[in-house]
Amino acid sequence: MKKVIYFFVLILICSLSTGCFKKKDREAYISGDYIYDLHKVDGKTYAYIFDFSEEGAQKEVLIVPKEIGGYEVKKFNYVNGYGRNLKGKMESNNLKRIYFPYVVGIETYALDNCKALEKILFVDYKTGWYRSAADIKVCASSCSEKNIDDAANVTYYVDNEVYWFDDFGYGERITFIPEQPKKEGHKFDGWYTEEEFINKWDFDSSLLPEEKIDDKGIIVYQETKLYAKFI
Repeated sequence: MKKVIYFFVLILICSLSTGCFKKKDREAYISGDYIYDLHKVDGKTYAYIFDFSEEGAQKEVLIVPKEIGGYEVKKFNYVNGYGRNLKGKMESNNLKRIYFPYVVGIETYALDNCKALEKILFVDYKTGWYRSAADIKVCASSCSEKNIDDAANVTYYVDNEVYWFDDFGYGERITFIPEQPKKEGHKFDGWYTEEEFINKWDFDSSLLPEEKIDDKGIIVYQETKLYAKFI
């Protein structure tokens, strides 16, 4: 009888601690700025990002890739392992801006522990696409609906196709320059404010338009469009 009691006590202790029946963590991989593992969903293998690498934790600006290690990224900051609460696990004292240019599942608390974070820019998962920066969601720290303050306000175009998006305060400089686009047989000659390539944008001195307030006291949305010129 005592053995039976001891057995059930052991089960109870193990259940509370999850130590005896804990599922082994998946194998983790490091690639560039992130740490991820692999999950098979409906016969396809996906990458789930769950932490920053040492290199990534040092950067002020990060871009979440569409693929990592040859696998499509499906989730960002999910819980790696079983029976543990890793809410807000991803930490960085340096990260200020992070971009999600593709649809990725983002936990609403994903970056709560990144105390220097100023902006998260991401594609609306409900639509999965964007025609301009106006379709991009912007939030600070948590990505819950109540924290989404505005749409992005800078759109980059290459041959009339959206190439990149960004968001900065009205009257401010654009401080992040996207990777230069490439076009076979041509040389990139910078970003211009017109499709006719008249005025070249100077990232050292050019400013976004000044803030405008309508008669209801609401900030007027103003999109800045930049066009890639090739020679």
